[in-house]
This record gives sequence, C-alpha cells and structure tokens, in this order.
Amino acid sequence: MVRRLVVWTLLSLSLAVPLRLGSSSQSENRVNSIAGLAASMRPGTWAQLETVGLPAVMIPPIGSGSILEYTDRIVWDPLHTRMVVMGGAHTGNTNYSIEWQDDQWGWYDAGTNTWVGQSPSKATCTASSTADGCNNGLPQFRISHSYEHMTVDTSTGDIYYRLYFSPQVMKWTFATQTWSMLPIIPPALQGYIQVAGALVYFPERGSLIFVNAQDSHNYTTNQDYLGIYEFNIASQTWTKPSGGTLVTDSPYQNVASYGPACHCILVSGYDKLYTYNQDGTVSTKANSAINLRVAASGSESVNTVDPVSGLFLFLDTTGVAWQYNATTDAWTQTGIATPSAVVSGNLDEVVAGPVSNYGVVMFVRFISNSSSGVVYLYKHRQN
Repeated sequence: MVRRLVVWTLLSLSLAVPLRLGSSSQSENRVNSIAGLAASMRPGTWAQLETVGLPAVMIPPIGSGSILEYTDRIVWDPLHTRMVVMGGAHTGNTNYSIEWQDDQWGWYDAGTNTWVGQSPSKATCTASSTADGCNNGLPQFRISHSYEHMTVDTSTGDIYYRLYFSPQVMKWTFATQTWSMLPIIPPALQGYIQVAGALVYFPERGSLIFVNAQDSHNYTTNQDYLGIYEFNIASQTWTKPSGGTLVTDSPYQNVASYGPACHCILVSGYDKLYTYNQDGTVSTKANSAINLRVAASGSESVNTVDPVSGLFLFLDTTGVAWQYNATTDAWTQTGIATPSAVVSGNLDEVVAGPVSNYGVVMFVRFISNSSSGVVYLYKHRQN
C-alpha cells in the first residue's frame, strides 16, 4: 500500500552522502550502536546502520513476502529503546487455519543492535468479539497488513494495534508481555468501518485517536468523509469528536501522525488536511502539497515526524523530501537527496519512525524477493 514522504532540511546536497558505521562485524558487536551513529551525524545527513537479524523478523512464518507490505510505519518505545514493527505479507492466503502465518511482529533492540521476533500474536477471544481471527475460531488475532494501525503509549511502552477492517483495538502490555482487547467502539458511534485507517497516541490528551478512512458517504454528491474516534485510556471509553464533516478524496489508506511542535494529530484525506488539536477541536488546513496515503504499488508517500523540531516529514517515490509545519500551515521542499537504497523506483516495503532518544528518524527498506534489507538513519535537526 502506500507509503509516505519524508522531509529534510535546507542543507546542501553534499551533506546527504550516506555514512556507514564501520564494518558489519564491528557494528554487530557494538552495544547501542544507534546512539553512536546518531551522535556522529550532522543535520541533513543520512547514515546506514548495520544491524543484526533483520530478515528473520521481516519474513513471516509462511516464508514469502514481508511484513512491510502495505504499511509505512514503525513505532519507537522511548522507555525501553525499541523500534516496534508489525505487519502481514500479501500472499493471498485465504485459509483461516493457517492465515496467521502471513503475520509477524517484533522489534529492534537498541541496546543489542538486534532485531528480535516475537511469538505469533495471541489474545483471549471473547464470544462478543468481532476481531478478525477470533470469529474464525483461531487462538490468536490476525495482524494482517498494518497500514498505520500501530501506535505506542510513550509513557508506558504499551503497544496498541487496530485490527484490519475492524472496530477492535488490541493492547500489548509491556509489564506483563501479554495481549488483551480494549473495549470495542460502541456500535452507536460507528460509521462504516473501513479496512485501512490510522491509530495514533495523543500524549497531551492521554488518548488514542483512530481515523476511519471512509466513515460515511453522501450518495447525492458522491463524497466520502473521515471519522475521528477517541479512546480515553484512563476511563476506557470511546467518543467520536468528528464524523460526517471532514471531506476526504481517498476512502482508503489514510494517514495520521502526532506532531510534538503543534501538539496535534495531523489527519490526511489524501490531499485534504486537518489537525485534531490538544483542546479537542478540529482545524481545516490548506490542501497538502503532495498526496498522502499509505504506499501501495509504489505510488503515494512515506510519512513520519522529526523528533527534534517536531515537524512532519514526508518522502515521495522520486526521493523528493518535504517538511510540513502545521502551526504555520506551510510546506517546504528541502532539497536533501535520499539514498537510492531507501527509495529506488517506489516506496514498497519502506517504513519510517522517529527515534526520540537519539534525535533521528529510522528508515527500513526490505526487498522480499531477495530476502534482504537496509536500515538508515536520517538527522533533520540537531538536538
């Protein structure tokens, strides 16, 4: 599916020459090598990070494709210095008894510079649950394509995951290392629940924001509308701040990200742009300079955030990088070249996530037909 765009600074192209952290063996033996590499980088530069164990986590148990298909997001747990990845390969498998084998999840551990796979996702399935997998008698839920359905509570390290084509959100509790189900979005609040949306943690509000890509449709005007749902973590309740008014030009694969600079959630309806603000209001922005959608078949964008400036960053299939300031509603093309190893023809199997502890953004690209991948860091601003 569609991946996103990432934006860089106004430094000259000469600063964009990729760096490498020593030899593979040196990198593999160096503890917390991401910290050393990030500290050595200048603003506006890219650097390749040699890590251990990437293919084993990217390739699902069924043995084909990769879990980076139809997603553009990895999420950073700053408390435990881990970059979490989750997804499912696009194998076309429809056998429910083995379909979960298309899925995989795990994380990059900064302390050991190693990718660590986790057991197949398992959660208690209740009789009333409509979660995919549960209603097919499986002991575990389906991860499937993850789009932008994954987020992390940065105050606890707990992971939240919205299930494919479902009003159900799952929670992985770090303290117990177990999965559980959140209360489902009440049917009275639900619009049409689309396959692909976005889930984002909003730290200032202590909540999860779920953006439903095609919440409603006006058949007279043939217009689709986004829906915004909010889950209060403390009270364990859902509300619906907005539905039926936010126009979207794409009913599928919409994106949303938290921006530390604006203290808001940026919500995209392809070229339509909104912010969900700290005070619970919604603001309409000017149309985006680029089309924002989770990458599918190499079109659209990869979308992330600079952890230092708090600005939104985007990268398109040609390697052009953009920066968006939600406070001033301004787009800037930065002119920083992107390594061809990260973007080469399309954004398939490219994901990104801000690494707040080290002031960089991590990009991972995996090429499933060669069972190989690369990890790059990008530094936009200096801490």
